[in-house]
Amino acid sequence: MGGFTWGLVPFGAGYAFADYDLAREIIGVKSDRANYVLVGVEPGQDLARAKAALEARAGNAQVFTKQEFTRIIVRHLLLKTAIGVTFGTSTMIGLVVGFVIVALSMFSSVVDNLREFGTLKAVGATNTDLMILLFAQAIAVALLGSVLGLALVAVIAIVIPRASKRAASSRTRSTWVGRR
Repeated sequence: MGGFTWGLVPFGAGYAFADYDLAREIIGVKSDRANYVLVGVEPGQDLARAKAALEARAGNAQVFTKQEFTRIIVRHLLLKTAIGVTFGTSTMIGLVVGFVIVALSMFSSVVDNLREFGTLKAVGATNTDLMILLFAQAIAVALLGSVLGLALVAVIAIVIPRASKRAASSRTRSTWVGRR
């Protein structure tokens, strides 16, 4: 299988995959040239040894294992493309919005319970006691929100790869590829 790319799309480079000979034909690359090679081995075989053997034969082409190539692609997409900037910015905006919502909720809680705080003060509670009470309430809300958020992320982290794997296994080839 070969891969090729051209131009840019809104969230990174546009990649297309086709069978090796078709990819070479479309982008006009000679059959004796390769930029990189991905190496994989059967279970029980030595991946490092196979990689070293391919590096000796590959000339100027870089040789990567699946894990190395995945790390390079993810790092490139997150740090050097618009999707990384968009993801980082969205995360920061979500964090700021989350802080604002929690602050407003705590403020609302204080305003709603002003009479109760007055009653506590009347029976001898100090400002420090009220501060500890509000701090404990904030910690409880933060812990509950964190646990629920982490549980949701854990479920999503399980569901998305399974769905992607199912979708990938159901595709045999792209419809735009004219031949195999």
